[in-house]
Amino acid sequence: MKRTFALAIVFVWCLAAPVSLFAWGDDGHNAIWEVAQSRLTPAAKAAVDKILAGDKPELTAVWMDRARDAARGKGGDLEKDAEAEAFNAKFKYNASWHYVDLPLGADSYEAAPDFHPYDSVVTMIRETMAVLEGQSQRLDQRTALRVIVHLIGDIHQPLHCASGFYDITDLQHPVLHKDVASCLPLDKSKCGDQGGNLIFFGPGTYDQLHAYWDIDAVKRVTLLQKPAEAVRKHLEAVDASTPGHMHDWPLRWAGESVKLAARAYEGIQFGACTPNTDPKKSGKISRIEIKLPDGYDDRSKVITSDQLAKAAIRLADVLNAILK
Repeated sequence: MKRTFALAIVFVWCLAAPVSLFAWGDDGHNAIWEVAQSRLTPAAKAAVDKILAGDKPELTAVWMDRARDAARGKGGDLEKDAEAEAFNAKFKYNASWHYVDLPLGADSYEAAPDFHPYDSVVTMIRETMAVLEGQSQRLDQRTALRVIVHLIGDIHQPLHCASGFYDITDLQHPVLHKDVASCLPLDKSKCGDQGGNLIFFGPGTYDQLHAYWDIDAVKRVTLLQKPAEAVRKHLEAVDASTPGHMHDWPLRWAGESVKLAARAYEGIQFGACTPNTDPKKSGKISRIEIKLPDGYDDRSKVITSDQLAKAAIRLADVLNAILK
């Protein structure tokens, strides 16, 4: 793959830094939120400002990631933060809210019902909608707003809605499965790549396919621009309309993302699988070596540009519809 020298410097810095992986990274999440705010109606903007009164605005879009980091003992902005500690104590498994692991061959969210956990990116967006509408009290309003801002970003990162599942009988030649039926037993036997987190195109800690889409793809889209400006320039190029009732929109978005995830796996060559021998880690796979196909950078840039723009538009649409 051809990369500009400037992008290489940025990416090497990202690999050297103590990065915690999350959809789109800070740049993507903050850009989505900044653009979405510029599209709010006056009434929705006033309601958002009231809900977030006293909050740190630079943390709204990434609050969920920072709370997760604090729970894992990684420090950060929310270390010893009372709200974050209460959130993590009440919702000990909130890390699962960021994703749903659908098989790559699913053509919709509904096509893979056995892969729908109780709390996933889909169900929690719907839950936060209900909280903001006053129909649920599972979360307080401020936490719900932070969560929906973050998760609408997450659901538009393709690898937050899909996972590769593998037959690893021959560790030198793992076989990727995509269709829902054959993925189900592989999921139950914990032979998934956790949304691309366990497949590596290089030797570095963050040379994972998931990290590539979180960080590298976004840097490519926003290179030499402010991230929000790059997203804003692309708004007219996408159709972000979603059919059906608003509470069903997350299902449609997950369906879109899993199809894009299938494209993200196209052309990848799979090498040897290293089995997991660490009892502290879940699953049977430690890592699978991969080689990305030629033109992969260009493919990821197009998809990422579209998804960042759609996320910003749709986040604003949801808040405008609820906070009238």
